[in-house]
This record gives sequence, structure tokens and C-alpha cells, in this order.
Amino acid sequence: MPKVVSADGTSIGYETHGSGPLVILVAGATQYRAVDSSSPKLADLLSNRCTWALYDRRGRGESGSTEPYAVNREFEDIEALIDALGGTAMLYGMSSGAVLALEAAASLPTKIRSVICYEPPINTAQSKDEALAELANMEAYKASGDGAGAMEAFMLSVGTPPEHVEGFKQSPQWADYARVGGTI
Repeated sequence: MPKVVSADGTSIGYETHGSGPLVILVAGATQYRAVDSSSPKLADLLSNRCTWALYDRRGRGESGSTEPYAVNREFEDIEALIDALGGTAMLYGMSSGAVLALEAAASLPTKIRSVICYEPPINTAQSKDEALAELANMEAYKASGDGAGAMEAFMLSVGTPPEHVEGFKQSPQWADYARVGGTI
């Protein structure tokens, strides 16, 4: 698979489908190409209208992860893809990738032409103070190197019932999800 190198030297794996204007799919927190069978199908369906770039966000799949994690590095990853694949792009963000896509667009206004957000995990009933407290909780887990704790806190913060989180933690897939907890 092709790769680009981000500003901090991190290698980012990606694939493209189709031709035309560039659309970069910004995946959600736990999604990456090896476990996502639906995004390539979507890209293939729309490949006659645009070029779809599917990439593994840092710390997932074929992409590296340079510590310490910082969300601004993810903007640099998107910028590296844009620079390698055409100079400007549209972003299609899914779940937490939708929020990341909005933040990237604010950070890269001359390179990102538009953003489509699908199911951003934004709780409009939650106060800013409550959201910041949840964020601080996740950041504390990340700072201590506890990716599993950060993933659990994230899942609870977006409304996953506690009993579902506990059941998921017993599954064979939990280790893979916990590994990316430090990049949420």
C-alpha cells in the first residue's frame, strides 16, 4: 500500500479509488482499513465521480504513531495526503472522524474545500463543562499510558451503555481497540 510521510516523520498508509476531485475519508476512533469493509464499497460506488482516499489514522493499521499523540499531528497527516494527492480536498468524516474533519478544515482553510459529517459524537444536551470534564478524564488515561482506560472513557462518553462496554472488554477485539485508545 502507498504511504505518505507526515510533518513529524510519521508514515501514513492509504489507498485510493476512482478519479476526479479528491475526497478523503476521515475514519472514526476505532475504524481503520483492515477492519472496515464498508468504506471501500462506498468509494467504489462513487469512484466515477471523485477520487476517494481511505487512510489509516495514526496509530492504526498501516500508519505509524509518533509520541506524544497530539490532535494537530492528525491535521498534518491529512495535509500530507492532500499535498500528495492533489493540493485541495473535501473531507468525509465519520463518527469522531467527523469532528476531526471539522477541526482539520478550520486548521487548513485553503486546502479543504468542504466537509461532510456523518454521525459526529456530539451530545448537544451536555454542557461545555461536562464535555471538558470527560475530555480531561480521557487525557489523564492517555497521559498515564492507559489506552484501555481512555477507550473505555470515550465509549462511555458517547453513550455506550456500561454493560455493553464491560461485555466488549471481554471480547477478543478489545485488545485492538485498547491499543488505539491513546490516540482518541
